[in-house]
Amino acid sequence: MDQGASRVGEFSLTDRRFSRIDRFMADTLFDENFGGKHGNCHVALGASYTDTYNGDPAEMTPALKKKLGFNDSALHWDLVNTEDKIVTAHLTSGRKIVIYEGGVFRY
Repeated sequence: MDQGASRVGEFSLTDRRFSRIDRFMADTLFDENFGGKHGNCHVALGASYTDTYNGDPAEMTPALKKKLGFNDSALHWDLVNTEDKIVTAHLTSGRKIVIYEGGVFRY
C-alpha cells in the first residue's frame, strides 16, 4: 500500500447525548456516529478527506493540505468501537483531566 495508509486519517469520539443514531445501520458513514450506551470512538487509517476543510476550497493547495495534516492515500479503513471508555487529557502543566467518560464529553 502507500505511505499514507499507515497514518491516522480521522479520529472522533461521539457524545451519546447528541447522536441521533441509536442502532447500527450497516453503513459506516452512519455507524461511525452511533451514540449508543457508551458513545463510540471512530478511527480511520489512511485518507482524510479535504471535504472537511472549513475554508474556501479554491484556496486548498498541496502545501496547505500538507500543513493542515490532510492525508492522501488509496486506503480509508474505518474502525468503530462502542465499548465503554475513559479519555484522559495530559496537559502541558502536568495536570490530567478526564474529558470523556460514559459516552459523554466532560468539558
